[in-house]
Amino acid sequence: MITSGLAYSDEARKLPRIGQVWFSNPSIAGPYDSAFRDGLRELGYVDGKNVTIVARYANSDVTQLPKLLDQLISLPVDVIVVTPKAVQVARQRIATIPIVCPDMGNPIRDGLVASLAHPGGNLTGGYALDTETDAKRLELIIEVAPGAKTVGVLFDGNDVSLLANAKALRSLAQTVGVSLRTFAVRDWNEIQAAFNAIERDRLQALMIFDNPLTEVHLDAIMRHAAHRLPVVSEGRDWAKAGALLAYGADYHDMWKRGAAFVDKILKGAKPGDLPIEQPTKFDLLVNVRTAKALGIAVPQSILLRADEIIR
Repeated sequence: MITSGLAYSDEARKLPRIGQVWFSNPSIAGPYDSAFRDGLRELGYVDGKNVTIVARYANSDVTQLPKLLDQLISLPVDVIVVTPKAVQVARQRIATIPIVCPDMGNPIRDGLVASLAHPGGNLTGGYALDTETDAKRLELIIEVAPGAKTVGVLFDGNDVSLLANAKALRSLAQTVGVSLRTFAVRDWNEIQAAFNAIERDRLQALMIFDNPLTEVHLDAIMRHAAHRLPVVSEGRDWAKAGALLAYGADYHDMWKRGAAFVDKILKGAKPGDLPIEQPTKFDLLVNVRTAKALGIAVPQSILLRADEIIR
């Protein structure tokens, strides 16, 4: 049960309230929300029974985030759980209510926390190691397609953390002899324009940074790209849709672990005293159907390391 209205029964008002602000829509948020609720359930929390969960969705409209956060502040709530796209706004608007973000991009670089061990302030959560996994995905591209010397990177240009990741990846690519072409897109029209440039300039592989913008257009992106050039991204959904490779932190596991932060905060812990956690589970998926369509022989070394092979 997701509580979405502003009116509550007297009984519900007595329960601890967990606010959620999702940058995306309920469909995209659903699997991560389910993982978070599974984590809560294992810790003894059931929505509507001994805790109330109040969810708000920005539907990929960044201008909605301040209003949604203000709604939760006014209720009030005991802790607010946010996605990476909402964490910067939450940090700016909320001074005292504890904030948990289970999958931050790079919280130190982005100025969100003082350190991983001692975050300070009112924010804690998980660090998804985006920069490190981006580097690993580039290594995988080179391993599976050693002739690929020009690689495109498609990402949400409105996400400052992803902009920083792309800059870091460009520096790494230079050291391994790969020419990186970045495409910072903001909507479907810009995604289409990026693909026109990728085809015109005959790029040899494509990396896609996963976030709500690219997730919304995942199927359309993969229909356009999957059988034209090797694509690597992160997460099972991309591999199932036709990406040759997918590698990254298990975000569902990170959201499930996010429940432990909420549990500790509801029991009196200060978020600034709770160390930022790093992922413990990483998934490598290989789509051999796509490999066959592209005429690529996936090295045995990759197949043996794969957590899942899609045939």
